[in-house]
Amino acid sequence: MGYNARNPYCSTKQTNLMATLKINGFHTSTTGRSEGIGQFLHDVDAVGVPFFAYCVDGTTSLVDAQNIMKRSRVEHHAVFRQSYFPHNQGGSDVPDYAKDPQTAAREQWESHRARWPVELDPGLIYGETVNELRKEVKWADWIGEFCYQTGLLALRDGFKWCGPGYSTGTPEPGAWEAPGMLKFLDLVQQHPDKLAVALHEYSLTTGDIWNGNGSLVGRFRHLIHACVDNDIEPPPIFFTEWGWTFNRIPGPEQAMKDILEVGELYAQYPSIKGAAIWALDGGWSNLAQKTAGLMAPLKEALIKKRYHDPEKPPMNDDQTPTGTPREQYSRKYLVAPQDASMDEWLAICRQAYIYKQTVGFSYDDAGIGALDRKAAFLYDIPADKRAEYLSWFDKYYPETNITFRDTPK
Repeated sequence: MGYNARNPYCSTKQTNLMATLKINGFHTSTTGRSEGIGQFLHDVDAVGVPFFAYCVDGTTSLVDAQNIMKRSRVEHHAVFRQSYFPHNQGGSDVPDYAKDPQTAAREQWESHRARWPVELDPGLIYGETVNELRKEVKWADWIGEFCYQTGLLALRDGFKWCGPGYSTGTPEPGAWEAPGMLKFLDLVQQHPDKLAVALHEYSLTTGDIWNGNGSLVGRFRHLIHACVDNDIEPPPIFFTEWGWTFNRIPGPEQAMKDILEVGELYAQYPSIKGAAIWALDGGWSNLAQKTAGLMAPLKEALIKKRYHDPEKPPMNDDQTPTGTPREQYSRKYLVAPQDASMDEWLAICRQAYIYKQTVGFSYDDAGIGALDRKAAFLYDIPADKRAEYLSWFDKYYPETNITFRDTPK
């Protein structure tokens, strides 16, 4: 492996000692070689392993995936992307940067929703409305606000959504820390079962899957770092395009070796949910013919391969427990209003359940503790009272990061 896969930014939520391979599906479209994809999904589900189904401008693999997802208890994911948007110049799936992000998001969303395939359940299948947006930091705030506004529209209409589909090697360092982007990531944090981040990772060569030493395959860690540094839970991550180059892949033996190596890295991050190998689509120098040859060995690897998470060292006998934490960890505490109704309390608990976070009524409990990373999420604090709460925490628990939220309706 070209670099150390173990990383201090791996989520503290990783408790499953037998993680499965997360390069677990194929990129499909209405053309190409997708024969056998339904059986592939069925067989992977049958052994309790998650799959990732993806299709552009059609429902290839998605109807099969949906039928399985309706009855399965396995955490599968599936995405439908539209590549043509009549309101944009040339029908591009890239939004109009000349417009404000709220307007651009609304226009893109309305076109997407109006042409959603009737056979797909938007409560199960994610939509993707954009692809490979501008990489520069100066555009990150606009793109983040666009994603935030799109996320709100998807939630309003009962849809799932993922974006922004950054291309391999992008965005530039610092982009994930832009205000609009952090705003989007916080929204995903509140709705991790309905919103996700979509990325592309390619090595850009068939000779070295670690080409770029983590700046291409493995670049997702910039996103993870930004989340950790800003006390945001890393979002669900979909690699909606994953592979080597746009028209070449290695032979099956080398391809599977690369897939299993990268799988070791991805297994350390619970937020990574799946990757679609590029591609079973038509065109691209007949790439589908070669990619189809990976279906059988990938299925075998998904069924058999497991990755072990590194074990934490046991406590020594002379380490007496005290009021200080046994080890440093990132704590997130959701504070419900004192007068919250049962329904409001349960709504907050449902948000916390996804990441197994703590919920309570005590502001002291939210701030106490000798932890380097503490975040308190305060619900339903009136805007004119928020400064008082910030001053109170600054006085008594100054190391606590404060975020204000409204109780979900």
